[in-house]
Amino acid sequence: MDASTTPSPSTIADVNRTKVYHGSKRVIEAEINFVLNAKRNIDTCMNYARLLLAIRTESIRKSLMDAKSRGVKIRCLTEINKDNLRCCRELMNIVEEVRHLEGIMGNFMISESEYLAPVVFDGQAKVAPKIIYCNINSFVEQQQYFFNMLWNKAETADQRIREIEEGIKPDFIETIRDPYEVQKLVFELIDGASKEILCIFSTANAFRRQTKSGAVRLLKKASLRGLKVRILTPFDEKIEKIIKEELEPDDTSDVCINGNRVNHDRNKQKHDDGQNNANKLKIRFIQPQLQTKVSIVVVDRKYSLVAELKDDSKDTSVEAIGLTSYSNSKSTVSSYVSILDSLWAQLDLYEQVKESNHQQEILIKKLQLHDTLQKEFINVAAHELRTPVQPILGLTDILENKNGNIEQYKESLSVIARNARRLKHLTEDILDVSRIDGNSLELRSEEFDLVSIINGLLNDYRKYQAPLNRSEISFECNVKNAVVRGDRQRIGQIIQNLLDNALNFTKDGLITISVSRKTQNTNKNEWIIIVKDNGRGIDLELMPRLFTKFATKSLHGIGLGLYISKSIIEAHGGRIWAMNNTNQKGAIFGFSLPANDNGNITN
Repeated sequence: MDASTTPSPSTIADVNRTKVYHGSKRVIEAEINFVLNAKRNIDTCMNYARLLLAIRTESIRKSLMDAKSRGVKIRCLTEINKDNLRCCRELMNIVEEVRHLEGIMGNFMISESEYLAPVVFDGQAKVAPKIIYCNINSFVEQQQYFFNMLWNKAETADQRIREIEEGIKPDFIETIRDPYEVQKLVFELIDGASKEILCIFSTANAFRRQTKSGAVRLLKKASLRGLKVRILTPFDEKIEKIIKEELEPDDTSDVCINGNRVNHDRNKQKHDDGQNNANKLKIRFIQPQLQTKVSIVVVDRKYSLVAELKDDSKDTSVEAIGLTSYSNSKSTVSSYVSILDSLWAQLDLYEQVKESNHQQEILIKKLQLHDTLQKEFINVAAHELRTPVQPILGLTDILENKNGNIEQYKESLSVIARNARRLKHLTEDILDVSRIDGNSLELRSEEFDLVSIINGLLNDYRKYQAPLNRSEISFECNVKNAVVRGDRQRIGQIIQNLLDNALNFTKDGLITISVSRKTQNTNKNEWIIIVKDNGRGIDLELMPRLFTKFATKSLHGIGLGLYISKSIIEAHGGRIWAMNNTNQKGAIFGFSLPANDNGNITN
């Protein structure tokens, strides 16, 4: 048969032959005769562009319909996309079954005895310039086997059309053997994530290998994009170092390790309360009994990547991993999500139990401390109450049995009065603490002058206490008035308390009181009152709890004055502090109060 002759139904099956026919007319004739010769089945494979040609060429369309009416089973394999969707629906009305295979490029037809393949040089929907014909039995069987293999990999046209129309991606489970492809896919999945990334590393070495590859850095970048990133990994010292170096928090990130939020300041941590999950990378350390033999990555709860561990001693992931499963199947992905969620919940529960035990230990220590402080308070309070009561009672008994002029007993009366005032002060402190703890401390509001209060206190000191104390008090002030608004009596009580503290610890030295004005950057004006002494200073062990109740190592007082002072100052919108002198002996106590600019302040 030469190139000018097209095979006819009577001559095609007579001899075995392979032939190429040229020209669009002969190509169409060859296709029509091929359909006419088919007795039982026709399997055709065509790319997405030739689908339109099969539907729009009337002679081919008619021959297919005739074959169907003769009982010939026709199957069509093609690529279905948005552009040929309409043609695909028409073809489904003509042939018995249509299936979709992504990216298919072949064009051929097979019947029970013949093979036909148009030679297509591009993707245009036009008649091929030539076609290959073959009826050699062994070749037809080989091509039939090849078609069946493609057919079994394809999905139904109905499913593919629904995916296109509803925007659904087809389910797949793919086994990847190439480790380089796996590593590339890991990067693509992390970069393409939009909501959440869940990871579990099989070993500490697996975490280190992915750090070396750059994947862990990508996870941090994903968290900075607002994604929730959760990582489960075994723990060792190297992992801890990697986390500090690779995942060190910056001004825009929020890293949470085992329930503890790590702030930009490395020395500050606070417990994660589950809020503000944006910009957060959470890490949990797996217990040895919870380790797995696979590393898992789940992205947006839509895609899963599961890599088996082949050799954990290798330095790179491409050497260490074996077969890898990649899927978007809902059932598969949800199974891995359940595994990761369960492990995470189990670790959360472990951390909660651990934290609960820790809090219980803290509570026990607090209760023990409270019990100790309470016992100390009772002992000190009993001593402090007994000390002024004894001279009061003793001297009162003596005076009751005396006769004569009262003036001769003036010194005894002075001792009684001094100890009575001490007893009154002690009682008032205890009552004040009770009011502060019960939020019932009442404060007056009036304008008054700090300078006037301090001068009044110094006059009282010189009159009543100076003969009993060898310390000198100096008042440094470059203003005539320092007007504030608040409770005059309470502020005077605080200054008196700071003076008493200084006197208790400075038996023979210099005490300096100063008043100065400070303007902050916020244009907030305040008065600063400093009481400085050159006594023995503040005990370093006492410093952390200096402004708490019962904080004292003195032989006098029960440790309530500074606690009361702090509460009153803060209620006035001020602050109070204390420190030891840096270059000399003694301590510095200071507090601030907002300045009342409506008052008369004269420099």
